[in-house]
Amino acid sequence: MVVDPSEGLRDLVDAGLDPDEVLFRIVQPGFVNFAVEPPEAQSNGFQDQRLDVANGFGLNGPCASVAIKSIWVAEGADVDQLLAGFPANSGIAQFTVGAVRDLLTLAGEPCPQSVMPDPRDGSPWHAVMWDEKRAGHTKAVKRARAQVAEWFREPTAH
Repeated sequence: MVVDPSEGLRDLVDAGLDPDEVLFRIVQPGFVNFAVEPPEAQSNGFQDQRLDVANGFGLNGPCASVAIKSIWVAEGADVDQLLAGFPANSGIAQFTVGAVRDLLTLAGEPCPQSVMPDPRDGSPWHAVMWDEKRAGHTKAVKRARAQVAEWFREPTAH
């Protein structure tokens, strides 16, 4: 879904989701360390889209795509549909809204994340997550996101 810039951009506004709500993040196999067991999601699997890419989707700020599990379950919980458009062997990481709201870098610096629904055609569960303190992501924030995630569905090696 590419947005006509003349339509304006939507601001990123936290939706106040329940802290226990589970979010999914698709992690492509290129961002997984398969040399360890279980495979480990690398921090680049949790990066934000650049501002120009986010703007193309009508969003006024860098953000990362996630899925809201409860909406996905209500829509039939089809893993293939959730992974549509991603490379084969991609994994699904999960974490709670509360975990990312209270996110800390490995150095202990707060880096709270906000989440808002951003439904798309064929993906009503789609949402976006972004760092409340920074315009875009840093390596420390990506690492912190990866640290709170666990596998819902492990990726498989090529």
